[in-house]
Amino acid sequence: MTQTAAKPSRALIFPLLAAIGLPSAADAQTPEPRYQLVTRQGDFEIRDYAPHIIAEVVVPEGRGDPANIGFRPLARYIFGDNQPRAKIAMTAPVTRQATGQTIAMTAPVTRQDAGAAWKVHFIMPEGSSLATLPIPNDPAVRLFEQPAQRYGVIRFSGFGSPATMDEKGQRLRAWLEQRQLTPVGAPIHASYDPPWTAPFLRRHEVWLAINTPSKPK
Repeated sequence: MTQTAAKPSRALIFPLLAAIGLPSAADAQTPEPRYQLVTRQGDFEIRDYAPHIIAEVVVPEGRGDPANIGFRPLARYIFGDNQPRAKIAMTAPVTRQATGQTIAMTAPVTRQDAGAAWKVHFIMPEGSSLATLPIPNDPAVRLFEQPAQRYGVIRFSGFGSPATMDEKGQRLRAWLEQRQLTPVGAPIHASYDPPWTAPFLRRHEVWLAINTPSKPK
């Protein structure tokens, strides 16, 4: 069945808006991309996501918190730093993914210090296309279409520290392999709530792509 969030969440973008002098939307209801739930077992899920457009900024490793650094230009883009200065609706979650890694399919994923970077993503609203979205003024912001993809997901609350994200990613990888599913690529860290949210109410997820692409209807 097609899933939407039972309770729309606020993305990590909101505290960043204040930091760059833009109006906060902390009280807004933020939509999430739709997906089909394939299976659920405790905190683990397998989801099929339809194609969607992503805005991306690449943040080199070692320059601080990639979510904060990456989302400054992304926040400016959706609030009018584009041609023709159009505002774009916000969605959740904020996602980030490490790059510059060599990943063994049967081993835990670890970050590399040298040459690594983070891709910080903002998912464009449903119905967006590369032909209709405004052109970013900042060349650091790249728009591209993410094809339909099946993901393994682990959901948790609390603090989304790098160590916690890594540990959850290892658990997710092991769960997928127990089901004879092959995860591919680096884990994607998804955050849904601003940092002032009480830790026990925060929603975090780690996603791992599965080598069989989804075919949403």
